[in-house]
Amino acid sequence: MNFSYIGAYNIYFGNIDKELDELTVLKKNSNILVSDILLGRVEKQISSGNAFIVDFCTYGKGYLSENDTKSILNKSISVGNNYLFQIAQLERQKKLAKIKANISISSKNLVLLTDTNKILFSNKITNLEFKNKINAEFNKIINNEFGILIRTSGTKISVKELILELINLKKKFKIIVSSKNKIIKDKLLYRDFESNNININLDIINNNILKNYLNSLLSNDVIINNKIKIIIEKTEALVAVDINSSNYEINFSNKEDYKLNINKRAFNGIIKELKLRNISGIIILDLLKMNKINKNKFKEFINSNNNFYKKNEFDIKGFTKLGLLEMTRKRESQSLYELIANFNNELNFECKIDMCLLEILSNNDKHRYIINVPNKYKLSFIKDKKIIKNRLGSLAPKVYYKFYDGLDFTIEFGIKTLSIDNVLKV
Repeated sequence: MNFSYIGAYNIYFGNIDKELDELTVLKKNSNILVSDILLGRVEKQISSGNAFIVDFCTYGKGYLSENDTKSILNKSISVGNNYLFQIAQLERQKKLAKIKANISISSKNLVLLTDTNKILFSNKITNLEFKNKINAEFNKIINNEFGILIRTSGTKISVKELILELINLKKKFKIIVSSKNKIIKDKLLYRDFESNNININLDIINNNILKNYLNSLLSNDVIINNKIKIIIEKTEALVAVDINSSNYEINFSNKEDYKLNINKRAFNGIIKELKLRNISGIIILDLLKMNKINKNKFKEFINSNNNFYKKNEFDIKGFTKLGLLEMTRKRESQSLYELIANFNNELNFECKIDMCLLEILSNNDKHRYIINVPNKYKLSFIKDKKIIKNRLGSLAPKVYYKFYDGLDFTIEFGIKTLSIDNVLKV
């Protein structure tokens, strides 16, 4: 189940399949966002290699590496010409945003690609009859103009529905490509989340799932894979992860095999948790101690999945003399903690407001709403009242607020008459 929500401050998007598989939070006030497609002019070529600096006018500049220049849309990249580019990584500190020429756009079940003109399938799709039907129908529409990746979710709808989805995606793609040779003032051509502004998934909101996930990702203690507890501790120098298997319920007659099994199960869970939190830098794992034979088996297990780890920017260094597993992860952007947390390891003001507005926007109450705002957020709330009002849109005239001594934002629904003192209009 994919979801996205544009809040007053942040954009939240992700995927839940039984549990959270992906969650990304981006600052809404960013000038550009990851996956934005822009029209840019190649300003200069860097002398040290086949890399380029690209100018996007008011959206700043981007860095195009040699590995990201290939696209079926362009035979080559030349200085002074305009091309379509996609933001791969936001700028940070003194480094320009990383961009790529092989743009892609997505729908619910499909991803349109420009680094290939082939039809690709998710690794989880194994039905040959389904693949053959898709290949036969999609090739008529694609006509070697681009490539398509069919997501696993595509198997849950009919081929006819997938064809309609492909036709709509192709129309969107044609509009973007047609802008390449036009003189346009706004260089931002496509933003993946704009159309989902009010498309709120009620399954997520009504069950408070998103808020619960955000809170859980701020916790140091995490339960993964069949009651294995891991503890994630971040220091200024590194991130330490410890495994506690005391509640792990599985029977092994051999104690060494038991420890190997736990380490295997825990490792991929740890990788997933670090990826969700967007943790980077030096990472040290304190696994259960294994004998030499099982340590080699564990290394083979890591090597067999190494492409997956590399894809997610993890570089497994190996075991230290103390038996600790050392790895690193490249910092691409802010960690989830930096985006959503305050100094008390709880959701920050911006995140709390977003969840509060999400609850109001997904409610169909015909009467008024009152937001109870903790006094500790009084100044921040007053300062950002205009932002909050704009996000509420047509609901704004029905929303009031008051300050109180509580710890968290709460909402009162179905208020017919405002007889409460100190209630103010948003």
